[in-house]
Amino acid sequence: MPNEKYFFTNSHKSSTMRKLGLRNLDFAFPFRPLKGIPLWLGYGSTVWRHPGRYGIRLTGNHRNYGYLFPEAIRQKICFMMQGYHGGVRYQHRLWSPVREKINQWRTFYAEIHKRPGFCPVLWYQDGKDFLIIHQRRLNKADMTHRLKGSSRGIYRFCDTQRSLSEIVNRFPHSAKTRSPRFSG
Repeated sequence: MPNEKYFFTNSHKSSTMRKLGLRNLDFAFPFRPLKGIPLWLGYGSTVWRHPGRYGIRLTGNHRNYGYLFPEAIRQKICFMMQGYHGGVRYQHRLWSPVREKINQWRTFYAEIHKRPGFCPVLWYQDGKDFLIIHQRRLNKADMTHRLKGSSRGIYRFCDTQRSLSEIVNRFPHSAKTRSPRFSG
């Protein structure tokens, strides 16, 4: 489940998280699109435990459980999916650009895979002392990138998710890791 803090805030923090979410989606475009989920409140989550911090006035079992269980049972059980009141429309409007971006991602992914012959959107060939990266693009010529030396090493090292400090520690003498653009 995504961190619910991204979905339920009524301050500038929510707007900042939305902007970060949009920026991060650009990096995910080569992969299979994510499935967007509607906002929901999970039992035991931080938001559920502190609803006032997130502009939520009322929580309880989601109303759809009323279709499945008699009221006597519903009132005795606290279900995983909770309902809430407060800020729903605001959050819906706030996150609509992210939903639009995910739809663009789905369209991109479907269109680029209509081309004859399957190959990934982003892939590489390793020549031991150089690396050639192929990047398929929609309605544009595909791009080829060539990395050598420490650039190749950093790229391969990041096959597994790494922190910035791990990368800098592994490649301490690389001009790439000392550059302000790399660290910021």
